Amino acid sequence: MTRRLLKSVLGIVSCLILVFLYLYTQDVFGVSQSNLEQDARTSQQIASAWEAAKSVDDELGALLFYDQAFDKHVYSLYVKHDGLYLGYFFISGGADPMIQDSVRKFNCSTKGSALISMNKDKVKRIEFDNGNEVTKIDLDPDKPFAVVIPFSSGSVKLHNTDNELVPVMPTNVLK
Repeated sequence: MTRRLLKSVLGIVSCLILVFLYLYTQDVFGVSQSNLEQDARTSQQIASAWEAAKSVDDELGALLFYDQAFDKHVYSLYVKHDGLYLGYFFISGGADPMIQDSVRKFNCSTKGSALISMNKDKVKRIEFDNGNEVTKIDLDPDKPFAVVIPFSSGSVKLHNTDNELVPVMPTNVLK
């Protein structure tokens, strides 16, 4: 009787492991951080020759794909849901004229925000001030960028190569 019970328990556990592994491979639990770029390229049919600018933290992932001439782009935003989810989920993407000509800020509620731009404004530095400290991110002013900003970062300022402030175009993605 005990041997039979042990076989039954092992069979049930094996089946549960197989079901979990199947669901994991189907991205039911989300896309892993290491697979975000490949997922975006596949789901949005982005050419492998296009460059990628990306930034990912524990809550949000921002990717910007662009061609060599800097005249075409596709962006992708991913968030991590609360709960038992292990990965990131796609929430927004595509081409956006604001990204081509200026800096677009995607507000993603308590997950943070993402700054995405083809960088025609020649942004060289991003500063965020949470009231206690100022964090600076240096950028190449000749390259497009995608930067994730944590929710608690406070005010954000962008400076171009002439040290002038660059305006951002905000939009809400998550409420």
